[in-house]
Amino acid sequence: SPPGSPHPFSLRRDMEVNYFGSLRVIKSLMAFYKSSLHPTSLISVTSMAGLLPSPFMPSYASSKHAMEAASTCLRHELRTMGVRVCTVNPSFHRTPLVDGIGEGVEALYQGVEGYGYGYMSQMKFLGVRGSKIAEWRAHNVSEVIYRACRYQEVGQRLVGADARYALSVMRHLPRDVQDWLISGWPVGAFFVRGEHTE
Repeated sequence: SPPGSPHPFSLRRDMEVNYFGSLRVIKSLMAFYKSSLHPTSLISVTSMAGLLPSPFMPSYASSKHAMEAASTCLRHELRTMGVRVCTVNPSFHRTPLVDGIGEGVEALYQGVEGYGYGYMSQMKFLGVRGSKIAEWRAHNVSEVIYRACRYQEVGQRLVGADARYALSVMRHLPRDVQDWLISGWPVGAFFVRGEHTE
């Protein structure tokens, strides 16, 4: 689905696909997990948007945060069955989601009073520019999934150099510093300088 919008339908759709849909699949596999004589793995592909605030995609990020929480709970609950639970957390990778981020940001602010065209235009520009700078090859994600299966890894696996280094560090900063980095856009100001006009 494209990046989220405040419209209730978008929130329901993203939660249905990314959260409830995943839980339904996991529930359907429980009999297999219980009867397996060998250690098994449960791997959920979530997102770095499930670990950090994502101003451009509130419904998408909410669904990914929900799946992160569920995966953490399942990791503890299923341990006694020999099930190793792992989440794969990609940053921006070359997918239709990233290709459509500009339109998603525009849909996000359409009809929302108080933001104004200038703000929406800047957020759209930063979203597109940031995604182009941070994008990685999508097959990196499948390689991480393969390794998680083969070596029965547990916990979170961050995909993309930005996820493993910059965003990983950012997750552990104090909340007010995170807010300054995300909402204050000191990095965004670098992207915009000399190129963006309202």
